[in-house]
Amino acid sequence: MKIARDLEHTAAIIDSIRLSFTKDAREGIHLSDLLNPRRSAWQRVLPLPPTDADILFWLAGRGHEDALGRVSNLAVATEGRWEWGLPSDAPVMFRNDFVDDGEPIEFKTRRANLALPGEESFVYDTYLDQLRGYCALLGKRRGRLVVFSLLEGKSATDPLKPTAPEIVSYTVEFTHEELGAARRELAERAYEFQVYLVADSIAKMASPAPKLDPPSHLPLCKAWMCGKMKKNVIQKAWCSACLKSVNHGEGHAHRAMPGAFTPEVVEWGYEPRCKYYGVCQPQLVDPQRGAR
Repeated sequence: MKIARDLEHTAAIIDSIRLSFTKDAREGIHLSDLLNPRRSAWQRVLPLPPTDADILFWLAGRGHEDALGRVSNLAVATEGRWEWGLPSDAPVMFRNDFVDDGEPIEFKTRRANLALPGEESFVYDTYLDQLRGYCALLGKRRGRLVVFSLLEGKSATDPLKPTAPEIVSYTVEFTHEELGAARRELAERAYEFQVYLVADSIAKMASPAPKLDPPSHLPLCKAWMCGKMKKNVIQKAWCSACLKSVNHGEGHAHRAMPGAFTPEVVEWGYEPRCKYYGVCQPQLVDPQRGAR
Protein backbone atom coordinates (compact mmCIF):
# COMPACT_ATOMS: atom_id res chain seq x y z
CA MET A 1 0.00 0.00 0.00
CA LYS A 2 1.24 3.47 -0.87
CA ILE A 3 -0.33 6.57 0.67
CA ALA A 4 0.59 10.13 -0.19
CA ARG A 5 -1.01 13.48 0.50
CA ASP A 6 -2.70 14.90 -2.58
CA LEU A 7 -2.11 18.61 -2.12
CA GLU A 8 -3.85 19.55 -5.36
CA HIS A 9 -7.05 17.71 -4.46
CA THR A 10 -6.93 19.10 -0.92
CA ALA A 11 -6.69 22.63 -2.31
CA ALA A 12 -9.61 21.94 -4.67
CA ILE A 13 -11.79 20.81 -1.76
CA ILE A 14 -10.92 23.89 0.30
CA ASP A 15 -11.60 26.15 -2.69
CA SER A 16 -15.03 24.56 -3.18
CA ILE A 17 -15.88 25.09 0.50
CA ARG A 18 -14.73 28.70 0.26
CA LEU A 19 -16.92 29.27 -2.80
CA SER A 20 -19.94 27.78 -1.03
CA PHE A 21 -19.56 30.15 1.92
CA THR A 22 -18.74 33.28 -0.09
CA LYS A 23 -20.62 33.03 -3.40
CA ASP A 24 -23.68 34.92 -2.20
CA ALA A 25 -22.82 38.37 -0.85
CA ARG A 26 -25.11 39.14 2.07
CA GLU A 27 -27.24 42.22 1.64
CA GLY A 28 -28.93 44.37 4.23
CA ILE A 29 -28.11 44.54 7.93
CA HIS A 30 -28.19 41.38 10.02
CA LEU A 31 -28.23 40.95 13.77
CA SER A 32 -24.78 39.32 13.61
CA ASP A 33 -23.48 42.53 11.99
CA LEU A 34 -24.50 44.49 15.06
CA LEU A 35 -22.91 42.27 17.69
CA ASN A 36 -19.42 43.34 16.60
CA PRO A 37 -20.28 46.24 14.28
CA ARG A 38 -16.74 47.51 13.78
CA ARG A 39 -15.51 44.24 12.31
CA SER A 40 -18.71 43.91 10.28
CA ALA A 41 -18.23 47.41 8.88
CA TRP A 42 -14.68 46.58 7.77
CA GLN A 43 -15.89 43.37 6.16
CA ARG A 44 -18.32 45.40 4.06
CA VAL A 45 -16.03 48.26 3.01
CA LEU A 46 -12.77 46.33 2.79
CA PRO A 47 -13.65 42.68 2.11
CA LEU A 48 -10.69 40.37 2.64
CA PRO A 49 -10.75 36.69 1.65
CA PRO A 50 -11.25 34.23 4.50
CA THR A 51 -8.27 32.09 5.42
CA ASP A 52 -8.30 28.32 5.09
CA ALA A 53 -8.65 28.11 8.88
CA ASP A 54 -11.67 30.46 8.76
CA ILE A 55 -13.63 28.36 6.31
CA LEU A 56 -12.76 25.05 7.97
CA PHE A 57 -13.99 26.39 11.32
CA TRP A 58 -17.18 27.51 9.53
CA LEU A 59 -17.54 24.05 8.01
CA ALA A 60 -17.17 22.36 11.39
CA GLY A 61 -19.77 24.63 13.00
CA ARG A 62 -22.22 24.34 10.11
CA GLY A 63 -21.80 20.57 9.98
CA HIS A 64 -22.62 20.07 13.64
CA GLU A 65 -25.58 22.44 13.44
CA ASP A 66 -27.02 20.71 10.36
CA ALA A 67 -26.50 17.30 11.94
CA LEU A 68 -28.25 18.35 15.16
CA GLY A 69 -31.19 19.68 13.16
CA ARG A 70 -31.54 16.37 11.30
CA VAL A 71 -31.33 13.99 14.25
CA SER A 72 -33.00 15.97 17.07
CA ASN A 73 -36.56 17.17 17.59
CA LEU A 74 -35.49 20.82 17.31
CA ALA A 75 -37.30 22.88 14.68
CA VAL A 76 -35.10 24.96 12.37
CA ALA A 77 -35.95 28.67 12.64
CA THR A 78 -36.94 30.83 9.68
CA GLU A 79 -35.52 34.26 8.89
CA GLY A 80 -37.16 37.25 10.51
CA ARG A 81 -37.00 41.01 10.05
CA TRP A 82 -37.17 43.74 12.65
CA GLU A 83 -38.13 47.36 11.91
CA TRP A 84 -38.52 48.78 15.43
CA GLY A 85 -37.48 52.44 15.25
CA LEU A 86 -35.86 51.92 11.84
CA PRO A 87 -36.73 53.03 8.30
CA SER A 88 -38.90 50.40 6.60
CA ASP A 89 -36.30 50.00 3.85
CA ALA A 90 -33.50 49.20 6.32
CA PRO A 91 -34.74 46.43 8.63
CA VAL A 92 -32.49 44.20 10.71
CA MET A 93 -32.60 40.63 9.41
CA PHE A 94 -32.02 37.71 11.76
CA ARG A 95 -32.28 33.94 11.99
CA ASN A 96 -31.57 32.04 15.16
CA ASP A 97 -30.58 28.40 14.80
CA PHE A 98 -33.62 26.57 16.19
CA VAL A 99 -36.92 27.36 17.83
CA ASP A 100 -39.03 25.66 20.52
CA ASP A 101 -42.56 26.90 21.18
CA GLY A 102 -41.63 30.24 19.68
CA GLU A 103 -38.55 30.66 21.87
CA PRO A 104 -35.15 31.01 20.18
CA ILE A 105 -32.42 28.40 20.56
CA GLU A 106 -28.81 29.27 19.78
CA PHE A 107 -26.41 26.39 19.13
CA LYS A 108 -22.65 26.75 19.58
CA THR A 109 -19.72 24.39 19.22
CA ARG A 110 -16.50 25.05 21.09
CA ARG A 111 -13.06 23.47 21.38
CA ALA A 112 -12.69 24.78 24.93
CA ASN A 113 -14.30 23.27 28.02
CA LEU A 114 -17.83 24.08 29.11
CA ALA A 115 -18.26 26.85 31.65
CA LEU A 116 -18.14 25.89 35.30
CA PRO A 117 -21.41 26.46 37.19
CA GLY A 118 -21.71 30.16 38.02
CA GLU A 119 -19.23 31.23 35.33
CA GLU A 120 -21.55 30.98 32.32
CA SER A 121 -22.20 34.73 32.05
CA PHE A 122 -18.59 35.60 31.20
CA VAL A 123 -17.40 32.34 29.59
CA TYR A 124 -20.36 32.46 27.18
CA ASP A 125 -20.56 36.25 26.93
CA THR A 126 -20.55 36.37 23.11
CA TYR A 127 -23.05 33.51 22.88
CA LEU A 128 -25.37 35.25 25.34
CA ASP A 129 -25.10 38.58 23.50
CA GLN A 130 -26.42 36.84 20.40
CA LEU A 131 -29.20 35.01 22.24
CA ARG A 132 -30.24 38.24 23.98
CA GLY A 133 -30.44 39.89 20.57
CA TYR A 134 -32.76 37.20 19.24
CA CYS A 135 -34.96 37.36 22.34
CA ALA A 136 -35.12 41.16 22.08
CA LEU A 137 -36.13 41.12 18.41
CA LEU A 138 -38.67 38.31 18.90
CA GLY A 139 -40.11 39.80 22.09
CA LYS A 140 -39.33 36.67 24.12
CA ARG A 141 -38.00 36.83 27.65
CA ARG A 142 -36.65 33.29 27.57
CA GLY A 143 -34.40 31.40 25.19
CA ARG A 144 -32.08 28.42 25.20
CA LEU A 145 -28.36 28.13 24.65
CA VAL A 146 -27.12 24.72 23.54
CA VAL A 147 -23.34 24.32 23.79
CA PHE A 148 -21.48 21.37 22.28
CA SER A 149 -17.98 20.97 23.70
CA LEU A 150 -15.97 18.88 21.24
CA LEU A 151 -13.03 18.30 23.59
CA GLU A 152 -14.53 18.41 27.07
CA GLY A 153 -11.87 17.70 29.68
CA LYS A 154 -9.13 19.36 27.64
CA SER A 155 -6.19 20.40 29.81
CA ALA A 156 -3.53 22.98 29.01
CA THR A 157 -1.11 21.31 31.42
CA ASP A 158 -1.81 17.67 30.53
CA PRO A 159 -2.11 17.11 26.77
CA LEU A 160 -2.64 13.36 27.33
CA LYS A 161 -5.71 13.82 29.54
CA PRO A 162 -8.68 12.00 27.94
CA THR A 163 -11.38 14.17 26.38
CA ALA A 164 -14.93 13.39 25.29
CA PRO A 165 -17.65 15.41 23.54
CA GLU A 166 -20.37 16.82 25.79
CA ILE A 167 -23.52 18.78 25.02
CA VAL A 168 -25.44 20.95 27.50
CA SER A 169 -28.63 22.96 27.14
CA TYR A 170 -29.10 26.12 29.22
CA THR A 171 -32.33 27.97 29.86
CA VAL A 172 -31.71 31.73 29.84
CA GLU A 173 -34.22 34.30 31.07
CA PHE A 174 -33.72 38.01 30.48
CA THR A 175 -35.43 40.87 32.28
CA HIS A 176 -37.69 43.35 30.50
CA GLU A 177 -35.04 46.00 31.22
CA GLU A 178 -32.30 43.92 29.57
CA LEU A 179 -34.39 43.32 26.47
CA GLY A 180 -35.45 46.96 26.25
CA ALA A 181 -31.82 48.10 26.50
CA ALA A 182 -30.85 45.55 23.82
CA ARG A 183 -33.51 46.85 21.42
CA ARG A 184 -32.39 50.45 21.89
CA GLU A 185 -28.74 49.51 21.42
CA LEU A 186 -29.45 47.45 18.30
CA ALA A 187 -31.51 50.24 16.75
CA GLU A 188 -28.73 52.75 17.42
CA ARG A 189 -26.06 50.45 16.04
CA ALA A 190 -28.13 49.66 12.97
CA TYR A 191 -28.52 53.37 12.22
CA GLU A 192 -24.81 54.13 12.74
CA PHE A 193 -23.82 51.05 10.72
CA GLN A 194 -25.97 52.18 7.81
CA VAL A 195 -24.60 55.72 8.04
CA TYR A 196 -21.05 54.39 7.79
CA LEU A 197 -21.84 52.20 4.77
CA VAL A 198 -23.56 55.09 2.95
CA ALA A 199 -20.64 57.45 3.69
CA ASP A 200 -18.18 54.86 2.38
CA SER A 201 -20.25 54.36 -0.78
CA ILE A 202 -20.30 58.11 -1.44
CA ALA A 203 -16.52 58.33 -0.85
CA LYS A 204 -15.89 55.53 -3.33
CA MET A 205 -17.99 57.25 -5.99
CA ALA A 206 -16.03 60.46 -5.47
CA SER A 207 -12.59 58.84 -5.57
CA PRO A 208 -11.29 55.53 -6.95
CA ALA A 209 -9.03 55.16 -3.90
CA PRO A 210 -10.73 56.89 -0.96
CA LYS A 211 -9.10 57.05 2.45
CA LEU A 212 -10.59 54.46 4.78
CA ASP A 213 -11.38 55.98 8.13
CA PRO A 214 -12.06 53.69 11.10
CA PRO A 215 -15.77 53.61 12.03
CA SER A 216 -14.98 55.41 15.29
CA HIS A 217 -18.65 55.94 16.13
CA LEU A 218 -19.15 52.16 16.32
CA PRO A 219 -18.11 50.33 19.51
CA LEU A 220 -15.00 48.18 19.62
CA CYS A 221 -15.33 44.43 19.36
CA LYS A 222 -14.55 42.15 22.28
CA ALA A 223 -10.92 42.65 23.31
CA TRP A 224 -9.93 39.04 22.55
CA MET A 225 -11.07 39.47 18.95
CA CYS A 226 -8.45 42.18 18.37
CA GLY A 227 -5.48 40.22 19.69
CA LYS A 228 -3.53 39.55 22.86
CA MET A 229 -0.41 40.58 24.71
CA LYS A 230 2.53 38.27 24.05
CA LYS A 231 5.44 37.73 26.40
CA ASN A 232 8.88 37.32 24.87
CA VAL A 233 11.55 36.13 27.30
CA ILE A 234 14.82 37.90 26.47
CA GLN A 235 16.74 36.22 29.27
CA LYS A 236 15.53 33.50 31.63
CA ALA A 237 15.81 33.92 35.38
CA TRP A 238 19.09 32.61 36.78
CA CYS A 239 20.22 31.32 40.17
CA SER A 240 23.95 31.69 40.63
CA ALA A 241 23.86 29.48 43.74
CA CYS A 242 22.40 26.56 41.77
CA LEU A 243 24.12 27.53 38.53
CA LYS A 244 20.97 26.98 36.49
CA SER A 245 18.16 28.88 34.83
CA VAL A 246 14.89 29.08 36.70
CA ASN A 247 11.56 28.34 35.08
CA HIS A 248 8.56 30.58 35.56
CA GLY A 249 6.92 29.84 38.92
CA GLU A 250 10.07 28.45 40.54
CA GLY A 251 11.60 31.83 41.41
CA HIS A 252 10.22 31.92 44.96
CA ALA A 253 12.45 28.99 45.96
CA HIS A 254 15.58 30.82 44.80
CA ARG A 255 14.87 34.39 45.90
CA ALA A 256 15.64 33.34 49.50
CA MET A 257 19.31 33.23 48.53
CA PRO A 258 20.48 36.89 48.77
CA GLY A 259 22.23 38.04 45.63
CA ALA A 260 21.90 34.67 43.95
CA PHE A 261 18.66 35.19 42.05
CA THR A 262 18.49 37.29 38.89
CA PRO A 263 14.91 37.77 37.61
CA GLU A 264 14.02 37.10 34.01
CA VAL A 265 14.14 39.86 31.43
CA VAL A 266 11.03 40.04 29.29
CA GLU A 267 9.61 42.14 26.51
CA TRP A 268 5.90 42.48 26.00
CA GLY A 269 4.42 42.88 22.55
CA TYR A 270 0.95 42.76 21.06
CA GLU A 271 -0.07 39.94 18.74
CA PRO A 272 -2.99 41.02 16.51
CA ARG A 273 -5.65 38.43 15.82
CA CYS A 274 -8.06 40.35 13.61
CA LYS A 275 -7.03 40.85 10.00
CA TYR A 276 -8.40 44.41 10.16
CA TYR A 277 -6.27 45.38 13.17
CA GLY A 278 -3.89 47.53 11.09
CA VAL A 279 -6.62 49.69 9.58
CA CYS A 280 -9.02 49.67 12.53
CA GLN A 281 -6.38 50.76 15.06
CA PRO A 282 -8.36 49.85 18.20
CA GLN A 283 -5.41 50.85 20.39
CA LEU A 284 -6.27 54.49 19.71
CA VAL A 285 -9.49 53.95 21.65
CA ASP A 286 -8.25 51.31 24.10
CA PRO A 287 -4.49 51.50 24.78
CA GLN A 288 -4.64 47.98 26.22
CA ARG A 289 -5.11 46.66 22.67
CA GLY A 290 -1.59 47.50 21.56
CA ALA A 291 2.06 47.05 22.46
CA ARG A 292 3.21 48.79 25.62
